[in-house]
Amino acid sequence: MEKQNCKLPKVLVITVSSWNSKTGSNTWSTLVEQFGRENVANICIRDEYPDNSACARYFTISENRIIKSVFNRNIKTGREIERTVDLEQENQDLIVHNERYKNMRKKRRYSMLMAREVVWWLGKWRTLELDVFLDSFQPDVILHSMEGYIHLNRIIRYSIKRTGAVALGYVWDDNFTYKQSKNIGYKIYRFFQRRSLKKLARDTSAFFAISDMTKNEADSFFGIDCKILTKPLNSVPSVEYSEISKPIRMLYTGNLLIGRDRSLLKLVQTVKKYPESSFVIDVYTQTVLSEEQKKAFESGNVC
Repeated sequence: MEKQNCKLPKVLVITVSSWNSKTGSNTWSTLVEQFGRENVANICIRDEYPDNSACARYFTISENRIIKSVFNRNIKTGREIERTVDLEQENQDLIVHNERYKNMRKKRRYSMLMAREVVWWLGKWRTLELDVFLDSFQPDVILHSMEGYIHLNRIIRYSIKRTGAVALGYVWDDNFTYKQSKNIGYKIYRFFQRRSLKKLARDTSAFFAISDMTKNEADSFFGIDCKILTKPLNSVPSVEYSEISKPIRMLYTGNLLIGRDRSLLKLVQTVKKYPESSFVIDVYTQTVLSEEQKKAFESGNVC
């Protein structure tokens, strides 16, 4: 059959963050860009505005408006938006959102995380606007990551059941084991995260994992069989070997949560053993670091 006669599936990707270049996350958009933007839609739960051309339709559920909807049931919490939006209004929502999460990350209180889940449970996210978006797009496939956000998992399960689409889950972070901390608040919160993810796993048809270790842990916990799928490259870099110049620069982009800060710190501690002119590590992250973390990373090699 000729390629132009093949009908490509319609893919709905449900994410935490918007497909915005400022968030630094492009895994999903890179994976689905081959399907054509008219066959791709996205639902997110952040107040960021999208600017990615890999997707034709965007729907956002505003956490700021979810909070307001607990007291005002008439407020619109979800809406379809274009890549070109009313930036003034979006920026106001985004400023409030970022300030709230900045304060939460300075000191991670699990009571606050549980309170957020209660707000989403009480708030009005299941709306006519969301139903219209799902019914009009009619996805064949729903892609989602196995996140620790209980409210997001509830939205994914609702979307799967309403559309009847085949769901594919991606495990790329440890959101289900107890090994990250011995804190009692963490363990209580993780208990509810695990229960939420098990429910989502039952509604999901197949799974990907980002590494062998992640696959082994996820397979054991969920009773599934993940296929390995690593983060894609936009293009294969062409490398010309020549004399190595100093300093050797290393680049890290992304969040520093769920133990990633400890992994990066090990690298920093290693390069500290060499002269500052030998290595430089460039770190770009939106994660708000504590003063203790900043002090641990202090080095002439890190910027």
